[in-house]
Amino acid sequence: MLVFLFCFSLCACLLSGSLNNFFAKKKLTTIGDGYLFTLLRSIFCLTALFLFALCSRTLSVPSGFTALCGAAYGFLTFLSMVTNTLALSAGSYAATGLICSFQMVVPAFSGFFFWQEPIHYGQYVGMALLLVGQFLCLWQGKQKVSLKWFLYCLICVAATGTLGIVQKIHQNSEYKGELSGFMLVAFSCSVVFLLLAMLFIQRRPRMAVTRKPDMALWGIAAVAGLCVAANNQINTALAGQINSMIFFPTFNGLNLLLTLLISILLFRERFKVRQIVGFVIGLGGIVLLGNVLKLLTGA
Repeated sequence: MLVFLFCFSLCACLLSGSLNNFFAKKKLTTIGDGYLFTLLRSIFCLTALFLFALCSRTLSVPSGFTALCGAAYGFLTFLSMVTNTLALSAGSYAATGLICSFQMVVPAFSGFFFWQEPIHYGQYVGMALLLVGQFLCLWQGKQKVSLKWFLYCLICVAATGTLGIVQKIHQNSEYKGELSGFMLVAFSCSVVFLLLAMLFIQRRPRMAVTRKPDMALWGIAAVAGLCVAANNQINTALAGQINSMIFFPTFNGLNLLLTLLISILLFRERFKVRQIVGFVIGLGGIVLLGNVLKLLTGA
């Protein structure tokens, strides 16, 4: 069952990422357009989570602990998106993607420090290989960087990485049964933060929304929102059942490597020899992390 949920969540994440990539390349004009798309996607995500909770009869008033964790998750989701956007505006896409991809290290080691989850020597090697593979896949040569850009990237890494820790905290508590409440509070807060950001952006002509919502935008946002809902709901549940050093690096590593393949097959992006080497090294790192064997045995 864990294997099925893991694969389903990964597919949802890949589809959402592909739709985001399509929108960014074909429909995006200003930062405001990006925020509008993210807002619509989050609203559809929140709607899907509400309907799921209603149909599964898990809709209830969350406890204070769940509400606090959900609010933190919603704020961190918003913060990671904002800092990633600011980093992209202050530096190159490739360099930003490279630095921000290392966010998986934060939740991966959290299990060892906070929940005494064991880490084997081979997993350290696997993590190192996965990071090297990511570096080779994403590095585009020397890039002009600034201190402001680097700080944005660090905040994005910390915020995105801490999302996994919040998931782990909630799903290892006595309130883990309030998963639907956790998700609803999280994305409700995220929508509120996005609305406030939109009001701020509209006051700046260069950043303001230029695109009116049409059927294409609504459709892409709706499908992406459903994918985000499934991905977050499942991953939060899995975070409490699978070792952190196994789950987080595996999911993020496979997501990155498969995204590269999708970029080649669907978006006709060129794959360099260095990236092929990085792809192979990254897969080797995932195998060493013990992900496949652990997931198949349900550990």
